Amino acid sequence: LDDPAIFAKAIAHAHAERSRLAAERRRAKALKAQRRDGRHLTEEEAAVVRGRKAAKATLAQIKAISSALPPPPSAAPPPPFALAEQYIGLVEEHPPPGGAAALLSHAVFHLRRLCRTPPSQSDPWDCRQDCDDALAC
Repeated sequence: LDDPAIFAKAIAHAHAERSRLAAERRRAKALKAQRRDGRHLTEEEAAVVRGRKAAKATLAQIKAISSALPPPPSAAPPPPFALAEQYIGLVEEHPPPGGAAALLSHAVFHLRRLCRTPPSQSDPWDCRQDCDDALAC
């Protein structure tokens, strides 16, 4: 849970669902105005108009929840040192229980994880194929 990108899919889904419901609500509102003007609606259009209140209620719930969520993340993850600086700031605000020894061990563990280079899309063992001795690699 030390990586904010873990919840990226859920955040992006909440924003997409909010956009979809807002569009559905606009369409229902336009169809309702057309019905008021005397146009006969198809069964599908009538169902959209009937579902307007439910869409409005769901949209209000999503807006309440997503007001606490950060905006959807960009395609590129932040650089590792930016995450490390963010982690240090959070540890200073909320130190782990156990005193200075625990703070140091937790910080070293998480900072190493945040600053290491991520594995590439290629096979991670490519560089090790020419090694004769595991300790030499």
